[in-house]
Amino acid sequence: MSQLSDSGFSGDKLFTQPFAVLLIVYFMIMCNLAVFFNFFSYLEQGGVSAKTAGLLLGVFPLVALAARPMLSSRVHPGNAAPWCIAGAVGMAASLSAYAFVQDVWLLAVLRGFHGLAFVIGLTALISLTVSVVPPLKSGQAFGAITVANLFPYAIMPPAVEYVLAKGGTQGAVFMGTGIVMAAAPPFLWLVSRMEAFSVQERPKEEDVLSRREVLDNFKSPVMLFLLAMSGAAYLCFAMVFYFLKSYGGAIAIQQVGHFFTLTIIFMIGVRVAAFSFFDRWNKARVCGVGLIYVGLCFCLLGTVRSPWLFFGSGALLGLGWGITMPLIGALIFDASPPRLRSFNTNMMIEMIDGGYFLAPTMGAAIASSLGYSALLYFEAGVSVLFGIGALGLARKI
Repeated sequence: MSQLSDSGFSGDKLFTQPFAVLLIVYFMIMCNLAVFFNFFSYLEQGGVSAKTAGLLLGVFPLVALAARPMLSSRVHPGNAAPWCIAGAVGMAASLSAYAFVQDVWLLAVLRGFHGLAFVIGLTALISLTVSVVPPLKSGQAFGAITVANLFPYAIMPPAVEYVLAKGGTQGAVFMGTGIVMAAAPPFLWLVSRMEAFSVQERPKEEDVLSRREVLDNFKSPVMLFLLAMSGAAYLCFAMVFYFLKSYGGAIAIQQVGHFFTLTIIFMIGVRVAAFSFFDRWNKARVCGVGLIYVGLCFCLLGTVRSPWLFFGSGALLGLGWGITMPLIGALIFDASPPRLRSFNTNMMIEMIDGGYFLAPTMGAAIASSLGYSALLYFEAGVSVLFGIGALGLARKI
């Protein structure tokens, strides 16, 4: 009988039945983010000012930022399944509610509730997942997880544009996504019935991290840098995600959803092709080179005016993101003591949410005052700086 704890998984096989089911749940949960790729534009078309639209986008990750630290130290594999089911139910209800809510203040409340449901579900899901990742296969595990997370970004933007082009409404889009999310609780119930998650090796109170463990964790310069790097990488990704449609309109390029399709195809393709190498490479060195490459791609995207170069930039960015993003997660996993792997992985998501929170407000400020090209050059500078920093960790991790 497998025994699970925060110290890690007892076996050496990655693609077990629990891991496979959890990947399906990741896909469903990430649809909650991908469906909002045109939300900024949708709000503007509804008469909401750019500043207010940016704030509404930021409410969701702000709530997640506030709630995750408390949740991360209390949720563990032994109690995570009920938390995850509750979060999934809340996400499904929230998505359906968007079809009926138009008032700005009610939208702010809904975004807050949706963000809380999301952080509860994802925090618990990560706790379940980290407990079944073999330590020597962290790179492959995060490669697989990020592939599952990426499929919604490949599918949802063009699907949303197709539905809207055929006369569908944004409300119908949200309702459809809510139906997808409603399928998650049965999968999570199935996970909770699996032997791996029905047995606890230790009492619940021993699984809860102490205050000293948490504070000591944040005294590590390496861990602080890795967490900051994860936030910076996703800040740049979120800025592209939220503002690309407006940038495309400014340079007379339509159907920008296909940019994300190409990006995700290349991200998935390079991860599948390099899957067996993720745990053979020096992760810090490859991640550093990849971030510098991503910075150069941002510079290219900021100068394009033709559709071929525009969509080609999406493919090139996909190659860079396809390598760097799973390696960031694997580096955090590898640099963490066993009992802190779940906590630090959730702190990585905390930093990612920080990036998603800052992206709308910071991006809107830069784009409105300096233009969309300046926004992309800003992202280039951030990526290159953290890439250089990652290269400095090559001999430490």
